[in-house]
Amino acid sequence: MPTPRVVPMIALSLALCITPLTAQLEQEIAHDLALTAAAPSDVATLARELSDARRSHDLSRVREIERLLFRSMPGIPGDALPVPVATDGMMNSSCAPTWGNDVKVYAGDMYSYGKRQVVLDADTLGGIYLGLNARYQDSLSILRIYKSTNGGRAWTGVLSVVTPGRAIQAFDMCITDTTGGKFIIGVALVSKSDKTANGGGTLYWVSMLNDGTHFRSTIIGPASSSIGFRNPSICTDGAYYGNAYFFVAAEYIAPASDSSRGLWLSRSIDWGKAWSVPDTSIRGYMESTPVIAVNWGTSPDSMCIAFTRFAAPNREIRVARGGKTLAGGWSLTYPTSSKDEYDPALAIDPVRKNGIITYTRSSGAPTYLDAMYLRSTDLFKTFVRDSIATTAANEEYTSVAFAPWNTGYYFRTAYRSSAGSDTIYYKGIYNKITGFHGETAQRVSQYRPSSLIMPVVGFDRDPGGTLYRGNVAYVGWGPLDVYFDAVDLALDVPDGAGNPGVFALDQNYPNPFNPTTVIRFSVPHAGPVTLEVFTSLGQRVAVLTNGVVDAGTHAVRLDASALSSGVYFYRLTGDGFVSTRKCMLLR
Repeated sequence: MPTPRVVPMIALSLALCITPLTAQLEQEIAHDLALTAAAPSDVATLARELSDARRSHDLSRVREIERLLFRSMPGIPGDALPVPVATDGMMNSSCAPTWGNDVKVYAGDMYSYGKRQVVLDADTLGGIYLGLNARYQDSLSILRIYKSTNGGRAWTGVLSVVTPGRAIQAFDMCITDTTGGKFIIGVALVSKSDKTANGGGTLYWVSMLNDGTHFRSTIIGPASSSIGFRNPSICTDGAYYGNAYFFVAAEYIAPASDSSRGLWLSRSIDWGKAWSVPDTSIRGYMESTPVIAVNWGTSPDSMCIAFTRFAAPNREIRVARGGKTLAGGWSLTYPTSSKDEYDPALAIDPVRKNGIITYTRSSGAPTYLDAMYLRSTDLFKTFVRDSIATTAANEEYTSVAFAPWNTGYYFRTAYRSSAGSDTIYYKGIYNKITGFHGETAQRVSQYRPSSLIMPVVGFDRDPGGTLYRGNVAYVGWGPLDVYFDAVDLALDVPDGAGNPGVFALDQNYPNPFNPTTVIRFSVPHAGPVTLEVFTSLGQRVAVLTNGVVDAGTHAVRLDASALSSGVYFYRLTGDGFVSTRKCMLLR
């Protein structure tokens, strides 16, 4: 079986200059070539030419040699010669604090045969991570992971993974804290050995630190003539405990028929170095598309897994609850329905035991497909079925995410609709698990989305580190290109979120800005409030609010189109309260 080759993404400058190969990588190539006695001589020649092309910053020649190397790779029993892969590196664009100004993170073809081809996650210091499975060399693919530290306006490539000679069927990714103020990027992926459209392969773990060090790849589940894997899901409780636990769920299949046999569950307690004996006790006629989450609000901690079970004539959403040792004894919930329901997404509030599962329901004419969800206040021992958006249109490919917000919490969802034109929509509910259907849908997609790859909803911390903005990534029509969009929380909080107990003035976002930014403030009761903007010399240049405002949280936009670059101060006054913050306009 080929072992995934993990190589750092090569960060490109705006002029697309290629960083030379490191001495370590050159030594690895030379070592692998030396081990391959049967390798044709042109492979060694191409490897040397690739190194020369990188040193000379000849991008077109690098890409050409990579293609030649990939096609001429000799077969090695149990392994394959790894191939260094150049990437798109850094993408820069402008992202407004409201939906509708999409950032193109990746330009190119996307692979589209697995359920998870795009993934979003965030660290605890404001970093956003976007993983995608791009098409590479015709039927092959490459996993690319990008990071943004400025709210999604600019992205830098941090990791690239290929499995030589094989496509990556699907993957999932999670980010968690580790030692020294760093974060570990953990990935579960399937290297596709079965060449059929729905075929599977070997289940791998791949990881690295966010500073580009400590690459690691491990087999979680080996494929054979009698078993293969598809559609992995991964989670961790490291953000809460700071420990090394990771949990993976995948469907395992019979390669000859592509039919799913059950779920394969495993965990690692040492940062992915070793994985437990698998739990395969969740099995039936056909189990598929699992999504796994850990709940640390219970004692002891527990796991929750949502998946699709085919129970003729329909597919059904099912939920399994159990301990995080993954040692069987699962308690199953059967939300049976007369409709065909599939492709679940799962989010858990570990503090309150709330949970939401979104999914697609095949309902027949006239809507055909409905975006639905199950909500529960006891981790799906009981549940209520409700609709996210049921209109006279196809609505499918749902995604859901949970995030805290001050002392409250947020559930957010995204889905695809073909009502009139193909569109990605977003909804959020605050401090509750009901009401998705009644929320006004916000349009996310500036470009026509793919009909094959589902969008994903995520979140990231604001620069102050206390609030969490909602964001969405989706694939364009084709499927081509990957886009990212986000919304500022000042414009994201639904009506009725509750009145604050004190006055507060938040840091503007974005900051620095050009030329607009949003300033958010809170007042505990109705009364006169003034919000003004001053230069560093004390000259007032704008009055954003001056009058009686209602109790609650408010957001105003500062348009500095007429101002010059520099440092400015904005001040909120009201009922004896005075607070001033600094912002920066950069042109």
